[in-house]
Amino acid sequence: MGVEFSILDSYLISLKLLASFWWTWLPVVLVLGTRLAYGTYLKEKYEAALEWVTLEIRIPPEIRKSPKASEQMFSGFHGLWLPEAWKDKWVRGKFHQDYLALETVAKGGGINFYIRTPSRYRNIVESHVYAQYSDAEISEVTDFINDLPKDLPNEEYDLWGGELVLTKEDAYPIRTHPEFEESGGIGEEKRIDPLAALAEALGSLKPGENVWLQYLIRPTTDDKWIKEGKTIVDKIMGRTKPLERDAFGKTVDFIDSLIPGNMVDAPKEKAELKSMLHLSHGEQEIIKAIDRNTAKIGFDSGIRLVYIARRDVFNLGFLGALIGAFKQFASSNLNGFRLNPKAFTSDKGFFAKVPFTGKGLFSQSLFYKRKVNLFNKFIKRQWVKKAFVFNTEELATIYHLPTISVRAPSVPRIEAKKGMPPITLPTE
Repeated sequence: MGVEFSILDSYLISLKLLASFWWTWLPVVLVLGTRLAYGTYLKEKYEAALEWVTLEIRIPPEIRKSPKASEQMFSGFHGLWLPEAWKDKWVRGKFHQDYLALETVAKGGGINFYIRTPSRYRNIVESHVYAQYSDAEISEVTDFINDLPKDLPNEEYDLWGGELVLTKEDAYPIRTHPEFEESGGIGEEKRIDPLAALAEALGSLKPGENVWLQYLIRPTTDDKWIKEGKTIVDKIMGRTKPLERDAFGKTVDFIDSLIPGNMVDAPKEKAELKSMLHLSHGEQEIIKAIDRNTAKIGFDSGIRLVYIARRDVFNLGFLGALIGAFKQFASSNLNGFRLNPKAFTSDKGFFAKVPFTGKGLFSQSLFYKRKVNLFNKFIKRQWVKKAFVFNTEELATIYHLPTISVRAPSVPRIEAKKGMPPITLPTE
């Protein structure tokens, strides 16, 4: 007569075994837990000790350069990358590369451009901005977040916002500034500034309305996105990687090879290898775009946007114009932006998808908590929940100083260029 075991009996036996052999697993758990806690402590200590400065960039009267100039600026910013040694992590607490916060701030009257940087990188940042925009003015200013209360949302102000992520893998590029050029134009007439639509949307803000755009960037430290691009290209071309055998499989193959009459052939996947001539036009364009994208320097990137307004002028309809300004960078066969469902001010509660629950349980309290969390992450310049990789061309497309073709009155420009004193000017 057999003995029947229930699921409960299985659990009890497992617990008894764990209790009996605690000396094998408990030290491992304690070491890993201590390592995690100590690493978190060092990381928070390092980030709290960083000194930040806010630099405002004032736009010169005429910028005739294309966003290509900003692309060179970002290439210079990649010089912030430093190899991470063991001591950097477990003594100083630097577990990742330092990053910059590039910010565009619009309030009912104008648009301002800022770069928030650790003070140790100030000279590097300023030199690369001046190298491409020599007529611009850079000055240290008080952080603009001080213009609004720190307890948002409150009785006077409400807010909405979130973080953007890509619709596809990082290797797929968005529409970049070369694609915004008209084929038949000449000079400035040929260029369509990718920021024109965003500048017009931000320029329509009323007094009491504010939009904060935050682009967080740091040099990427691995080539995962490049390998990802190669995998996508190989799949389109019909290439397949040979099946890799693990150590056990190789051992079995070796033993079988010693037996007379046995022929060991590693299993192969058959696939039709296509040439570029046999690919559709769309497939060819995807391959070219991915190859061009992964050939340039990459940055781990994140985008956070916040709309803040007095409750008497708060306009949810403006959000469509704001999101629509980012839709222009999308293409159906490549990449685009979407809101990260885990990092925006959703008004849904728990079990919102269950019928007859309305917006779900605790929707109001969760809605308020999400707004507070988003606002605090912005003002503290915390890293985004989900980052993606952008190359210098993509960054230059979404963040550059507006060219002369952007006529929006909300974009203030320097009225007169500051001149350097003559070298013959007496100093005494």
